[in-house]
Amino acid sequence: MRTHLVRPSAIVGAVVAAVSSAGYSNAQPVLDCAGSAVSYVGNQVQDFVIPEVVGQLQLTVRGADGGDASYTGGGGTTHTRLGGDGATAVIICVIGNGPNQIAPGGTIRFIIGEKGENDHDPFTPLIPGSAWAGGGGGSGVLYLPPGETDWNNAIILAAAGGGGGGVSSSASGSSLGGNARANECGGDNFYENGVGQNPGGFSLGGCGGAGGAGQGSGFPGAGGGALSAAIHCDSGGAGKAGFPNGGAGGAAGNRAEGGWGFGGGGVAGADGGGGGGYSGGGAGTSESAWTGGAGGGSYLNTDYAIFANWSTGNANQENGNGSYFFITSPPNSSHLGAIALVEDVPEDGSLCGVSFTGINFCGQNINADADLWYTFKNEAACPVDLTIAIDSSIDLFAYDSIFVVGGDPEIDLNTCRGQSAAGVWSAPLGPGETVFLRVTGADATEFTLTPTTEFVQGLADCDNDGIPNLCDPSNDCPPSNDTKNNAIVLGDGSSVAYDAVFATRQVAASCDALPNLAVDMWYSFTAPTGGQLIVRNISDFGPGVESNTSLSIFDDQLNELECDFFRNHSERFGDFDSVALWSMRAGETVCVRLGVIPAGGVFSGIVEAEFDETYTNDRCGTASVVAAPAPGETITVPFDLALAQRNESLQASCEPLTTRHDAWWTYQADRNGPVIFGTVEPDWTISLHNACDGAEIACDSTAGDGVVSLQHLMTVGQKVFVRASDRDPDVGTLTVTVPLACPCDWNADGNLNDQDFFDWANDYFSQAGPQGQFDFNNDGFENDQDWFDFTNCFFSPPAGC
Repeated sequence: MRTHLVRPSAIVGAVVAAVSSAGYSNAQPVLDCAGSAVSYVGNQVQDFVIPEVVGQLQLTVRGADGGDASYTGGGGTTHTRLGGDGATAVIICVIGNGPNQIAPGGTIRFIIGEKGENDHDPFTPLIPGSAWAGGGGGSGVLYLPPGETDWNNAIILAAAGGGGGGVSSSASGSSLGGNARANECGGDNFYENGVGQNPGGFSLGGCGGAGGAGQGSGFPGAGGGALSAAIHCDSGGAGKAGFPNGGAGGAAGNRAEGGWGFGGGGVAGADGGGGGGYSGGGAGTSESAWTGGAGGGSYLNTDYAIFANWSTGNANQENGNGSYFFITSPPNSSHLGAIALVEDVPEDGSLCGVSFTGINFCGQNINADADLWYTFKNEAACPVDLTIAIDSSIDLFAYDSIFVVGGDPEIDLNTCRGQSAAGVWSAPLGPGETVFLRVTGADATEFTLTPTTEFVQGLADCDNDGIPNLCDPSNDCPPSNDTKNNAIVLGDGSSVAYDAVFATRQVAASCDALPNLAVDMWYSFTAPTGGQLIVRNISDFGPGVESNTSLSIFDDQLNELECDFFRNHSERFGDFDSVALWSMRAGETVCVRLGVIPAGGVFSGIVEAEFDETYTNDRCGTASVVAAPAPGETITVPFDLALAQRNESLQASCEPLTTRHDAWWTYQADRNGPVIFGTVEPDWTISLHNACDGAEIACDSTAGDGVVSLQHLMTVGQKVFVRASDRDPDVGTLTVTVPLACPCDWNADGNLNDQDFFDWANDYFSQAGPQGQFDFNNDGFENDQDWFDFTNCFFSPPAGC
């Protein structure tokens, strides 16, 4: 099988480092997380255990070179012919317990090939005046799954063939050794440019893991393959099989020997020895000339590879070599993939091969090689003291979380709570509060985190039912409406006292002054009819501490609808700490959140609710309906923006950026033709939209000419949403006008011009018109009188044109 696998050549490297062998029962060393070169250290295998790592492992092996041959002639000139280069094979495997993955706890075995023996005349006395060198050994890397002890059951991951031995002679010439092959079959003996080929085909390379072929007794030997030795009449000269413990190179008499390896190299003898490899290379042949041995074949296990490649050179490495490094990307290498810790459940981790984010936290640089992220949430309904034990000399940093309503949590880099000391990190954690934990340290580190919690104080019976409640420390009980599910129901005219001293935080609001310190209490309101909900907070401490409160509106899924900081409506409501406004439909229910930052340990006051049934159209979803006027009439709709705010995120294309107040209506046309929307007040903008969250159709503002008059051509049944906005909370009047119909506005576009005449003439002469007829004067006949009446109307337009 002479196939060549080629996959993408770009290999993404990773900064990786060492990991201890703790946790493994065997005596083999563990693969170094920093990656390492693997050199030839004699005729022996080198085994390494795979550590607990998430990611991939890149393995590289290079076959050994063939031996060099040197002959010194009578004039003292030395002629050297180098042995062939070994090949290079690269494979990347996934670390894991799935099919065709290499599992942690398994063993990687490197078999590194030895260079073929050099020769120099007259070292070999068989034929004076000549020198022949041995073939190089192949290199290979194997995998033995965890729990398996018999290396005969190992899996070959990759192999790189060795080079053939060179020849230098005064008798018939000289020959370089053949390079190892970038395919599975060993090289054949060939004759070209001083390197011979056997016309009889006797010294062919092996395929499929077999050894190559050599000549008869006394001649050079072929290279051994992974699964069988080379074919040679003198068995001592053949390279031996390399699987699973490496194979000896060929040796016979005092000839230059082949190198040991994953397929031993062939012995020299009148020609160069063949290189070993996954399949052995053919021996040299002297039928036509003194010839070097052919290179051995290579191998890539495509079942286990997510990337694999091979090449014919090894950069004159002499002996073979190998290398490995980790490419790791665990999901919790950033806070977005943080692993949730469970109370009293140890969580093992390894920094092996994990890159460092390089971010400064807690106001200092962190000198570390790697980091991983974890998170812990207080699921209890009361404050707890969280303690996390660390069984390794690493740093554990903790950070508060900010929950973006409806989105993922984000890290607040300004609220770092500090780092571990003496292998422990601890801090109080409020109900529902989440902290993110960042483990940093040398990338040689394995560790275990164990979280435990204790209630801050003893339990107490807050509700006086005779049973201590789980979250009532020393009678310092949270208010009854501390969570949304226990919200106090408000009605029109409600006034409810509150005390936030022991309140906790369920969610943060967008307008909290200090989101990480604010606690909250909850209320709910159901609209009896359409109108506007007005909620005010009146602090016992007066407006001097108004910056400590906010009021916000949420839906039942805790999606924030509106948030009002204390200053938003101070010009209209006076000395209130915060005011929330929300336009509602009949039967609609909202959640109201009062956010408080306790001042001096105590914060109390009153929450008031009012419902204004006269103000219903503060947002598009509750837009008021405007009736369609008759042709020639104008409908006026007075309105007051005193309680209006811009609830939508919308900014119309033509309105000033300072707009803060708006009102909404819907209009549905009952006829074809133009409709004019306008207002006479200054500083106003009117825009038309095809839906509440749809596209803007048209826009006009008094910022341009002091007048808003927005004409829009509509068809029967068409519906638009009308938005009026202003910089200040003024009173205003919306006008809706349907102009008088013009009978000779034949195309009904609201304008009488030449196009109407052209359209009339076209319909008249083609015997087609609006609704399939052109009886302009409605006398029951379609004749020339219609033409005369139309032209009279066109050139002397009546009212409405």
